Amino acid sequence: MVLVMDKQQPHTDNMPSPSAQATEESHESPWKGSHKAGFLQIPNVLLKNQHQMGLAPTDLTVLLNIAMHWWASGRLPFPKTNTIAKRMGVDKRTVQRSIRNLSNLGLVERVIRKVDGGEVSAFDLSGLVKKLEIMASADAWYHHEKRDLAGTASTPEPGT
Repeated sequence: MVLVMDKQQPHTDNMPSPSAQATEESHESPWKGSHKAGFLQIPNVLLKNQHQMGLAPTDLTVLLNIAMHWWASGRLPFPKTNTIAKRMGVDKRTVQRSIRNLSNLGLVERVIRKVDGGEVSAFDLSGLVKKLEIMASADAWYHHEKRDLAGTASTPEPGT
């Protein structure tokens, strides 16, 4: 895939504008075949605002691991803390502390579900989604895209 940008449209952080015109010369993924083992779609505003949201690096990694199991909005993800800890190479208690912090920040809510006579912890990410929607609506590129769709585009200031 080749990305062709309008020369009058500057970009920030050496990244092309989300509205840049893309021309596909092939359908090859930039990730080559690795995406076939699964991939995670995350809004950019999460990464752009992780510090502002109070997320430590461990919190973000735990959150990404939880989100990795979230395939549909109506089905809560329920990865085991042991599984996340093994992936991260940390103690289970580190993951539990991070989940508690994510809960205190209002991003994740632990929900106990009864399954086959036992209990499973699932994670409600609706708090995260609400905060990201607010942050997205305040993001310069969000407003740039809305104006672009209306035909009245102006480019955000560099660094936004």
